[in-house]
Amino acid sequence: MNLGLQKKRKLCSVSGRNDLEKLALEGWAARRREDLLGLLNQLDKQIAELDEAVKEAAQLHPKA
Repeated sequence: MNLGLQKKRKLCSVSGRNDLEKLALEGWAARRREDLLGLLNQLDKQIAELDEAVKEAAQLHPKA
């Protein structure tokens, strides 16, 4: 998949993700990218829900 795109940590940014989505891939490589981006979306949603729960719990405990 290395087609000259080496963003390393920058790949986790919004622009890095856009670059990854625009990258022309064929066959199974495209399928893997779609599957992995779908999993990333699910994880982002779960993390956001957990972050919100932690914030709410912290507000109930002044020492938190």
